[in-house]
Amino acid sequence: MMMVTFWMSEKEYSEPVISSFLKLDDIEHAKSIFEEWESRNRYFRNFIIPNMMIAAYSRKGNMEEAEAIVNRTIMKGGKPNLWTWSGLLLGYIPQRNFSMVVRCMKEAVSICEVGCKWRPLPDSLAAIFQYLKFNGDMEEAEDLIRLLSSKNIISLDVHNKLMSWIKDVESNVPAIDVLGGDSHKQIGEISEPEEDGTRTTLTLSLKVLGCSRSSQLSQSQ
Repeated sequence: MMMVTFWMSEKEYSEPVISSFLKLDDIEHAKSIFEEWESRNRYFRNFIIPNMMIAAYSRKGNMEEAEAIVNRTIMKGGKPNLWTWSGLLLGYIPQRNFSMVVRCMKEAVSICEVGCKWRPLPDSLAAIFQYLKFNGDMEEAEDLIRLLSSKNIISLDVHNKLMSWIKDVESNVPAIDVLGGDSHKQIGEISEPEEDGTRTTLTLSLKVLGCSRSSQLSQSQ
């Protein structure tokens, strides 16, 4: 019988395994694999694997863990991308930490190139604009509107409606209604892109993996 041996990089092993555990909502096993992978890498070229854990912790509302991963990855040379910032939004929005929500949204939109597939969810934008209007932060709201428009995330029509709405202090129209004209364009905040090159697809036995592998942002303004 001929046996075929192939080499698999640490990333090619870790990424699908972590993803599989997270799909099973098993964050502890995912954390174990992630920490092992993290300990073996002195320098991070990108945030692809960290982003998986950042989004997972954010969904659980554990922003301390999510921020810690962001900070450690930055210290190892990684540069946050729009998936990093949009992943953090999953935790900050439910917690109504709007100072961080606004920061993360602006960071994500700034990184997004014109024509990219990522779009912020209408509910997320609506919550931000309601917060900014309620607090009278017109300058911040206008900056975000212009930024969204410059990346073709909102249409010129919605741009103009938002500018009028944010200045009309007596208007009781919900922000989501003002954004409604562009709601069909939104495709969601979290959708990690494929890397360039060929990705190895693996069928893994989680039971075997669990036995065979040993587990080895403060809110900066």
